[in-house]
Amino acid sequence: MVYWCLACNVPLIEARCGICGCEAVEVRLFRPEDPRPALETDTKILRETVEKRFGQQAFKRVIGDGVILLNRVPYADAGYEVVGDGLLLGHLFYDMRLLEWRFKPLRMGCMRLLEDGLMESVKIDQKPVKGQTLRLKKIDRGYVALRDDSGAVLGVAEQMDDGLKVLNVWKPISEVEPVRGGASIGDFLRANENAIRAEASRAAKTIYKVHGRFGGELVVSYSGGKDSLAVLSLTLEAGLEPKLLFTDTGIELPETVSNVQRVSSKFGVEALEAQAGEAFWRGLDSYGPPARGYRWCCKTCKLIPTLRLYKSRLSGRVLTVIGQRAAESRARRKRGSVWENYWITGSMNMTPIGGWSMLHVWLYLWMKKLEDLVNPLYFEGFDRIGCYTCPYCNLAEFQEVKRLHPELWSRWEDWLRRWASSMGYGEDYVKLALWRWRRTPKRVERVVGVKAEDYRRMSLKVYVEDAQVDGVKASIRLRLNKHIDIERVLKLAPTIGGVNVVSKGVLEHRDGETQVAIRWDGSITVENLTYPGFKLLYKVLGTIARAVLCTGCLSCVFWCVKDAVSWDGETVYVDQKSCAGCGVCLEKCPIAVYFIKESLPSIIGALNDALNKSRKS
Repeated sequence: MVYWCLACNVPLIEARCGICGCEAVEVRLFRPEDPRPALETDTKILRETVEKRFGQQAFKRVIGDGVILLNRVPYADAGYEVVGDGLLLGHLFYDMRLLEWRFKPLRMGCMRLLEDGLMESVKIDQKPVKGQTLRLKKIDRGYVALRDDSGAVLGVAEQMDDGLKVLNVWKPISEVEPVRGGASIGDFLRANENAIRAEASRAAKTIYKVHGRFGGELVVSYSGGKDSLAVLSLTLEAGLEPKLLFTDTGIELPETVSNVQRVSSKFGVEALEAQAGEAFWRGLDSYGPPARGYRWCCKTCKLIPTLRLYKSRLSGRVLTVIGQRAAESRARRKRGSVWENYWITGSMNMTPIGGWSMLHVWLYLWMKKLEDLVNPLYFEGFDRIGCYTCPYCNLAEFQEVKRLHPELWSRWEDWLRRWASSMGYGEDYVKLALWRWRRTPKRVERVVGVKAEDYRRMSLKVYVEDAQVDGVKASIRLRLNKHIDIERVLKLAPTIGGVNVVSKGVLEHRDGETQVAIRWDGSITVENLTYPGFKLLYKVLGTIARAVLCTGCLSCVFWCVKDAVSWDGETVYVDQKSCAGCGVCLEKCPIAVYFIKESLPSIIGALNDALNKSRKS
């Protein structure tokens, strides 16, 4: 929840101002609220955007020179609520059609612009409805305020070719809130200092208590971002001596790598660096580009290299302190403050700042005078710090990567063009970064007029040639788009209980009545398949995927408690005598996990169709 002291004109993280002691008003923002102060580049972008459309004096008239907050709001690309003087003044968003920032004034933003004649308006007879088009032509392009007969402003519309499209409506307002006096970042900090000190004290105590209960090695995961910098400082504030972990995914920006070195040196903490090397670029041929909900790269380039480092440099249990916040995503809200890491054996994770917003983080960093250690990318307009190929980046951030490091972006863009061409996609697929989704969201499709759908990105694909259901048993014939390396399958076979060599290029695996035949040409036949037999099918498909697509991430090697899995430099080999057949190496193989997820829908769909057909007959 965000508050605003109207007397001091500063945002607050609690309801009473630390300067004047006055009760503050609540500022209602889009949820989950995660506001941040507009930094120098943010303000520059906002100023240029407002003045480009509404005139040279518009920024001063609408926004003023006080503290500005930005809060994420859903748009096709980057979008923020702009808050100043305790008021929601408009939306700053990146237009994917024009590839530029735009500002849409709301309520008080419209009123302030209209008062100085900086915005056009039109009187309408009926109450406007969001989404409707009014057959009116007022200007060539841009935003127009909607007024009723009394002159009160009740909405904003955008001039389109076929008329004014109503974007937002609200209760009529006629009084203009004046631009208040400017407050500095120093005022902002003074007003919140007691509150943020209390929050920091609670966070440091939480780290101390959790570490006391858990024991083991203590590591702070440092990404080069502001949240992990705050968490590192809080851990030291708790009187603990952590090691600093940085995982170089191979797709980090140079500023981030330099920041890690500077921070570890400044605090005098031992730095552990996990290296992914070329894992991302090797993985592309097997997985295809990452997407939202399909971030295989997090496993192969971050978690598994981290596991490798933990195994080689640390012993016993490890408590990893991470700078994750609930407001960042639904998954992080569900996770809680302490959780076990699925991909890293023996590691427990915790976050002491789960309930913080970005406002808390920046206040804490300013209070501790750590702004000089903040990654400089934040001051270049980046909202978040991470891999420059991340599908959760927005198009605006990709433009900044291209501007700052054209050589890095060129390598990624060249690969994307080749992949898009092989999939039959046009230049817009790359230009608009539509690869970020396996299905283009409706809100993006409406803006750019382009749709892409590719749920199956892995280079290994399975097709159903035939499916039959007879009572409680089924048979199914599958075909892969690649040949199967039988020798590699044999090397992995102990993990699923072994296979029988029927003849040259043909393997067979049985479990009860269920029988699976695997042929070198990519054909797979399953007989007497029952519901319990599906587990066998998962294992067989996962093992084949490992044999065909293995990228050498070595997750299976590090997870095997029997030391039965080894890597010979080219392939994975399983020692039959040592293997317990537990299947953990299969469960922890990203190739197997994602291939099964991609393959199952078509297999289950074919069996359901066959079941319905048998019932009708």
